[in-house]
Amino acid sequence: MTIFVYITDTCREQAKIHHINHALDKLAADIEREQAFWRLDSFPYPFWVKKRLGNRHSRLICRLETHQIQGQAQDVLVCLNIFQRGDSQYDKIYWQMVEKGEELYKRVVNVQILKNWLITRCTQQECPTLPPPSLEESDYLYAVRSQQAYIDHGHTKNLIYEAWSWVEYGLSHCSLETLTTIAQRLADWTLQAESHPVACILAEVPPYRVLIQPFSAHQVSFLTIEPINPYDNSTKLSERHLTLATLQHEADQLATHTFRQLLARAARRVYPQDLCCEPADWLAVQRNYAANLAFSPEESDILHFTQQQERPFPLFINGRAGSGKSTILQYLFADYLQHAHHQHLAAETALYPVYFTCNQTLTDRAAEIISQIVHHSSHGSKHAIELSLIKKHCLEFRGFLLQLLPATERTAFNRDKWIDYGHFRRLWEQKFGHNQEATRKYPASLCWHVIRSYIKGLEADNLLEPSEYTELATEQRTLDQVLYQQIYDKVWKKWYQPLCKQAHYWDDQDLARHVLSQNWVSARFPAIFCDEAQDFTRIEMHIILRLNLFSARQLRPDEIQRVPLVFAGDQFQTLNPTGFRWESIKAQVVEQFIFALDPAKHAALSDINYRELGYNFRSTQNIAKFSNIVHGLRAKLCNLKSLKPQQSWHQNDHSRAVVLIDTQDSTMSLQLSKQYDLVFILPCLDGQETDFIKNEPALRQYLQLRDDGSTSIPTMSVIRAKGLEFQRVVLYGFAADRPADFDLSGQTLTSPEQQIHHEYFLNRLYVAITRARSQLLIIDTPQHAGKFWQHFLNAWQPPIALQQLPHAQQVWQAHVGALRLARLNDITPDADQIRLMAENAEKLQQQGLDDQDVYLLRQAAGLYGQLGNSTQQRYCLAEILYIEENYPDAGHLFLAMGDTERAYASFWRAHHWPSLHDLIQSQKLPPLLQYALASEAVMLRCKATTSLQPYLNIIQKLRLQDSLLPSHPHDQHAWQILLRQILEQLPLDKTDKKWPRLYEQLRQLAAHPYFANMIPPLLLAETAYLSNNMSDACHFWELSKEQHKITPPFPRYAEAIVATRPFPANLDALVSLKEHEKLCQLFSDYQGIDQLSLKSWQLVLDSLFTTLSQPQVIGLLNAKLLTLGNLAFLDTLIDQASTCNYNKAWLKRLSKLRLLRACTEGDWTLVCKTLMVQVKTDSSPKNSKLANQLTALTLSAETELILHGLAHSEPYSQMTEEDHASQAALDVMNALKAIFQVEIPNHARGKHAHTTPNLVSVWRTDFKSVRLLGAVLERSQLFSETLPFYETLEKTQPDYASRRWLACKLRQAEHSYKLRDYYQDRMSSSADSQRRQEYERKYREAEDRAEKYQNVARSQKRKLKLDSYDDISAYPELLDLTDIIKTILKLDEPGKPAIASTKPTLPDATTAPVESATSLPPEPESPVTASLGKADTTADPAAVTLMATPDPAQSEADNAEPAPADTSHDISLTTDTDSANDNMYQPVLDSASIKQPDNNDYSPDTLVPGSPVFNEEATPVADTSQTDTITIDNAAMADDITILHPEANKSVAPVTRLPTTTLYLLDYRLLIIRASCRLNIEHQLTGESVSIWLKTGRISGDWIVPNGLTTDAQLLIGTCLWLQRIADTTDCIVSIPEQGIGLRLNCG
Repeated sequence: MTIFVYITDTCREQAKIHHINHALDKLAADIEREQAFWRLDSFPYPFWVKKRLGNRHSRLICRLETHQIQGQAQDVLVCLNIFQRGDSQYDKIYWQMVEKGEELYKRVVNVQILKNWLITRCTQQECPTLPPPSLEESDYLYAVRSQQAYIDHGHTKNLIYEAWSWVEYGLSHCSLETLTTIAQRLADWTLQAESHPVACILAEVPPYRVLIQPFSAHQVSFLTIEPINPYDNSTKLSERHLTLATLQHEADQLATHTFRQLLARAARRVYPQDLCCEPADWLAVQRNYAANLAFSPEESDILHFTQQQERPFPLFINGRAGSGKSTILQYLFADYLQHAHHQHLAAETALYPVYFTCNQTLTDRAAEIISQIVHHSSHGSKHAIELSLIKKHCLEFRGFLLQLLPATERTAFNRDKWIDYGHFRRLWEQKFGHNQEATRKYPASLCWHVIRSYIKGLEADNLLEPSEYTELATEQRTLDQVLYQQIYDKVWKKWYQPLCKQAHYWDDQDLARHVLSQNWVSARFPAIFCDEAQDFTRIEMHIILRLNLFSARQLRPDEIQRVPLVFAGDQFQTLNPTGFRWESIKAQVVEQFIFALDPAKHAALSDINYRELGYNFRSTQNIAKFSNIVHGLRAKLCNLKSLKPQQSWHQNDHSRAVVLIDTQDSTMSLQLSKQYDLVFILPCLDGQETDFIKNEPALRQYLQLRDDGSTSIPTMSVIRAKGLEFQRVVLYGFAADRPADFDLSGQTLTSPEQQIHHEYFLNRLYVAITRARSQLLIIDTPQHAGKFWQHFLNAWQPPIALQQLPHAQQVWQAHVGALRLARLNDITPDADQIRLMAENAEKLQQQGLDDQDVYLLRQAAGLYGQLGNSTQQRYCLAEILYIEENYPDAGHLFLAMGDTERAYASFWRAHHWPSLHDLIQSQKLPPLLQYALASEAVMLRCKATTSLQPYLNIIQKLRLQDSLLPSHPHDQHAWQILLRQILEQLPLDKTDKKWPRLYEQLRQLAAHPYFANMIPPLLLAETAYLSNNMSDACHFWELSKEQHKITPPFPRYAEAIVATRPFPANLDALVSLKEHEKLCQLFSDYQGIDQLSLKSWQLVLDSLFTTLSQPQVIGLLNAKLLTLGNLAFLDTLIDQASTCNYNKAWLKRLSKLRLLRACTEGDWTLVCKTLMVQVKTDSSPKNSKLANQLTALTLSAETELILHGLAHSEPYSQMTEEDHASQAALDVMNALKAIFQVEIPNHARGKHAHTTPNLVSVWRTDFKSVRLLGAVLERSQLFSETLPFYETLEKTQPDYASRRWLACKLRQAEHSYKLRDYYQDRMSSSADSQRRQEYERKYREAEDRAEKYQNVARSQKRKLKLDSYDDISAYPELLDLTDIIKTILKLDEPGKPAIASTKPTLPDATTAPVESATSLPPEPESPVTASLGKADTTADPAAVTLMATPDPAQSEADNAEPAPADTSHDISLTTDTDSANDNMYQPVLDSASIKQPDNNDYSPDTLVPGSPVFNEEATPVADTSQTDTITIDNAAMADDITILHPEANKSVAPVTRLPTTTLYLLDYRLLIIRASCRLNIEHQLTGESVSIWLKTGRISGDWIVPNGLTTDAQLLIGTCLWLQRIADTTDCIVSIPEQGIGLRLNCG
């Protein structure tokens, strides 16, 4: 099965109109490549939409359908049309997709054409498809087995349950020796129990007795403790404790399954009995808190479900705090991890699963637990999975995304610039804290929710604007549009977005969006387990789904729901606003994973596997029931009908009640202030605890605030407490923190945004309550308690009124507790207070270390101080110093405590090398490789040496042992400092054979990502220099200058430059080293003189003129002047030579060269100035009634030189229309006209005779270099001047002039075609309809002119009897420019001195060049020139052939936009009024429209009569209006007709192939469009048509060819035409057999 993408013609046309063709094609290609719909949003099936296609407004509507092709189902995504957001038509389709979408489909899709297209695609060799899963990958779908044998209590025999009392109290009273004794006795008991199980006392650890009691009937045993003295009430036991007498009684009464559930409630762990056979394995279990847990039936059912069901995934596990959801997730992950490890051991390609969490602390904790699970589920295995391997696959999601980025991109996501909710709220308070409207309408929590969940986190390819927010489904919108607009404008647009850009802040959504936009996400993990899913946004979930390996595999529909995807979370623990809902994540997984892989829904989707854990394993029954009041309140206020209450797994009716304490009760406050095993939880943000306590006098009567911020009783915010649990918890001030508009009754109408605020308050309250395990105390002021907590005394009654919940009696009543007012005996100190204080201190210490939280560590240190444990107190204080980056003091404190490893780490980050040196010398460090490497570096730093070998050793080890290097930025910075200081000790003034090796190692080390920017480029440059690697030395010296503004050292840098850089890159270095002779030699060999800068040229001249003699300088520079075109260089040379009093003759030759280069380089001022000298010296009259009154034209050497220069000048030929309009350009042409044109009487006849002037200007041809002038005129691109010139010259040089006239005409036609194309581009891109019509008119006129010029050129070609246009050169052949310069510089006379005549006689332009023009015949002398050559000053009047130009009015029209030529007249070889219209390729389109001349005003009669090319006897040419149109009617059908191009077998110039050709065949109009190799056929009467693309064979229109266009003739159904495609060409044959007609058309 394959997914194809079909784009309708309508869709393509819209894409072209909106300039998103590329985006549309790319989307289609991506979908076919990925074979999934990741990039689309689902509409009501079968429709899909792509928003922001190519731009923010475009919306692509698609429809998915399935076709059976050759017995296989193929899915086709049909791209129907593109709409713009806000269009009324789009709005109708959007809101009525099913109805309107089907109408759109019928309107734009021809089903038969689509099927033909699909058949063609399916027959192609390479159809888009995904690979199927490999055997190893398929194992993840079918073969992974769980640890069911160890955890499914109902199917495993001989289990041992360990009591909570043993785990909580017994273990702490056992020494290692005692535990070893117990383990050995258990092993002996196990062997005996196989035949005769009896109760056994394992040990006595006062005040407890450890024993194991078998229950043979149920195949279980119970390991527990009992008081040695049963009458000693001070002996502490777990609240979950069940006596053996009670269990014996229940064992006799209950069935096995029920009895095991009872045991499970009283047990902390369960494991197979045979595990006790090995004492070491049992001892390992005792050290393991997480492994071999006693699961509840619902937990066991989930684990069993994943193995028994056909479609167990995706699996969603929802659980309240303490429900065990993370444990289930970790057990499932352990199964897949072990499977991957077994694959690896079997030498197969290991495919490892991944376990994602939202923060590093959870990740590390999960890895530890998974390690314990894996270890004890495979006890006795020789191939244990190391913790380091587990940590590689338990990943913090943010850290994982950062690792996807290249090293160069990670700098944009600096950890110091990361924004979380706490940071955001602090910034928000600074900006809006004093704005009452902001505080009331859009508090920080709501703004964070909108920015994170909607603006940034909803779609990866755009930021959700307010107008797009309205397009979301109703269930997706959590606040009204007006408020969203306010937050978007006031908070996001005006504050937060600019703030992030300015300060380079980033948050998790920025990182996720960047990873997706750069396509760094690839399918890689065969199984994904995601904990705390409530902390992930939609785009982060999108990344997780894309990471699944099977998203890039072709799965059968029934396999999709076997892909291991497991999510665990609790939407009621979202303290930071994320907008998480299980309904949303389930819908996203279905849409972006299941439907993305199976968009046509070939699989019948089973129910999504959503499991809710109803048991609370953490809290007592009374606390769990009290937390259900908050749940019930949430269900009522948020209308969550499916929400169910939690049950405590540990049922004990004697657990402590939840009580409310009045802050004004001084007796209770005095009692509580002495109970240091309590933990206070406050409703403030993390980091605000100290300020909260300072502002709450009532709170300070319970605890004291120390100077360091810690308190006498541990106190923390809800966010800090999340993830922790304590035996006794106090909630303080939560009633005061409730929203002002919070209504317990739910009768007050609330807006969506208010509801969000209320939900997060309930979340904070819920998390705070569920931190308590055995006792929960609530303290509030009477004022606030009366308005809030008072109603919790009876939640069943109003205003809470939980009896209003659905099924309240059956579902809720038995599980809802109550709050009562506290009595003094409720707060009596716990008998085990010291143990609980120690337990709390350990938890706070561990959490503080995990989170690097100084506040928690200070609280732990305070508790340790109260317990008298100075060692742990000092350890906490040392860790605080370490976290606060007071590394020296931390190191000394750790060292005083004897913790050498932490001391080493502290001194390392402090860069305190002497202390590290002393510590290393003490030999107290463990023998670890990372210490050895750092120690060697430290020793080298403290004991410098001049030998290179120690430096070489340490650099090589750093490069090869990089895995031992720490990754923390501070550790990396320490390495940077240490390495730099070590390298500063290198003996750079010493020569040594080891320098090349050391430099190579150092260079490789610098390229290592870990050492990026650590090694100064200046040092690399010096070591490269000492290694004789001059190229690298230059590179690093220049890098040092660029990055650190350090000037490279002299002369080393200059020497390296001279040694490695070619001339002229080493010019400055040569000058600075005063190596003038070498400079002169390098310049002599240098060929790119024009590439020098003016400064470099001056340096070269200074060196030449200083070092060489005058003849040497002249000889050397003459060779360079042949190619020197830089005018500034020539001016500098002339000035330098003049200053140095060089040879005057050479200076004159340089001036001549300067004049030539003025023409070729565009110094028009000098050109005009020189030409005007010729004008002033010319004595001939400028007007004459008779030609014989003209005197012979004699050109000065300078004028002739200018003609040569202009004939070769590229700048002159490339002038734009503006250039021709500039004064300089006009001056050049006017100067030429002043020299080479004369005015003669105008003998115009006809109706316009009275409007024409008496005198007209004509070009003279009575001088020797007449062809050179023609070349100049051709370069000018002025056809209105060039064509008349050659028509005049045709009298004396007919063959040459006719050929050149033809060449000009071809260029004129080519220019018109370019002009036509230019107008076509402007026409398609213009949005203004009036302007578009104007461009269309100009387009047609330009095309008409081009065709007319082309036809005239063809006529001339036939007249000249030319076989091909290739026989005519594009421009006149000229004397090579180099030869001209040689003549100027007298370089062709090697034996003569370097003094030349001041008036050199240049060869005529028509003299054959040395190579290219040897066959060109010499230019014939005109009679005038011949007579001048004989010293006869009387010219033969008949020898001067002159031609009149059009009248001034007509000349003015030469620069206007031409009108189509009137082709009703015969066209002969002549210059018509259109000649002047195509001078330039870039017309001024923005100028006002210019009135077009009437072509009928033009008549050959206005020209000089008698001109041989304009007489009435000229050969007529066929009517050009029909030149490119062939009409065949019925009368012409008597015989077979074959139409061939007259030049079909000959070479045709590019301009002869017209872009479009129109043919008429009977009633059909055939239009060939060669740009797209397309043939359009249209019936002139019905308007029906079809388009055929010859390159692809695609056919679209009203008629079809059943099997597509092939090499066989086929009937075009609906017509009488037969079509046949010619293989490997763009030709086709259109024929009508009954008429005997067959046309072969070339459409390319």
